[in-house]
Amino acid sequence: MAPTRDPKDVQTWLIGSGGASLAAAVHLINRGKVPARQVHIFDAHHRPGGAMKTSVGGKLSMDLIVFILEGERRFDSKKICDVFEGTFFASEFWALWSTRFKLQMWHSATEFHRLLVKYHPDMNVHNNVPDLDKTPLTLYESLIIPVTTYLKHEGVEFRFHSVVTELGLCPTSDQTTISKIIILENEKEIVITVDPIDIVIVTLGSFSAGTQTGSNARPPEPSSISSDIFNHSEWGLWQKLAHKCPKFGNPRTFLTRLDESAIETFTITLHDSDFMRCYTGLTRDNPGTGSPLTVLETPWGLNISVPHQPVFTTQPKSVNVIWGYGLYPERNGKYVQKPMEICSGEEIFELLSHLGFPINSLLPSSITIPCVMPLGTSMLLSRTISDRPPVVPFKTTNLALHRPIC
Repeated sequence: MAPTRDPKDVQTWLIGSGGASLAAAVHLINRGKVPARQVHIFDAHHRPGGAMKTSVGGKLSMDLIVFILEGERRFDSKKICDVFEGTFFASEFWALWSTRFKLQMWHSATEFHRLLVKYHPDMNVHNNVPDLDKTPLTLYESLIIPVTTYLKHEGVEFRFHSVVTELGLCPTSDQTTISKIIILENEKEIVITVDPIDIVIVTLGSFSAGTQTGSNARPPEPSSISSDIFNHSEWGLWQKLAHKCPKFGNPRTFLTRLDESAIETFTITLHDSDFMRCYTGLTRDNPGTGSPLTVLETPWGLNISVPHQPVFTTQPKSVNVIWGYGLYPERNGKYVQKPMEICSGEEIFELLSHLGFPINSLLPSSITIPCVMPLGTSMLLSRTISDRPPVVPFKTTNLALHRPIC
């Protein structure tokens, strides 16, 4: 049973400075009445912040209705392809949903069920997208920077380049109580004592671990999966917790199926380019008002987003920025006959050929930066209910866990 807490006596320790941790800090200060100077955020990085027609046939429509009405526990450990027949994956409905939400047929049926329940009633709006909530700039500039500035002004302590290597448990308790936090800071180990009435909030896992970035002229380097990802701070900490007690889940479920979780993203910077004019002519949408553009015929499963410009506050008027991703980076392209994951940024811009845009005039004025994410869709993988721990694990008194995996 959790102890009774007086907010003025509570120290709160947040491990990770992503959006969930920042939101938790704001909540603790404003709703929990915890003094800001008693909120501490650790992060291994140097800054905070650590993306058509939809018809199906009659039988498939009934299958979808039955699927939506079922309780999600029925789909424990099942993949989407365990629930739907092969014809479903050839439908336009699946083409839209899979590209919009980065789904693969081997991903978790539970995650697909949650997405359908949450978004299906509004899908007609999503298809036309003007009503979707969007930030005027990148999420980092629109959300992370303002919230971080607010928290610093209130007195929250941020400790960057601080890697949390271990959480110590109280040895005499039959319940799980965090008693200490061990961090590595400037190559020096520091032990922080945690009182039973304090609160520890931990980010488990990271879908950006092992990410490799290329350039316009070269592909991303192959990820050194075995060492980088397994030793990544968020994953390493989770593995240590899981080793102590099974109620903390099973991180290996999300770490060892890289052929199912990999995705490749890319950012395209256009200088004095006619791309936007061509895009508007094709889609009849102005930048930032249309839905993400799914290119169905590409073997790479390309999907691009053309946001309202500018994307960054420092972006010149002559520059436009767009981004996208490929669901199947291991496949050969239609025009570039090799896998997307070993293509340079310039080669990935074979996108122009699929859209029917003039390559010779647009390609020289563009810079495409590819980024391979081995764990990019790991949070969508099929799993059992015990693989993914609850936000507050059973019989824990001062510990909470949060996304991307929880």
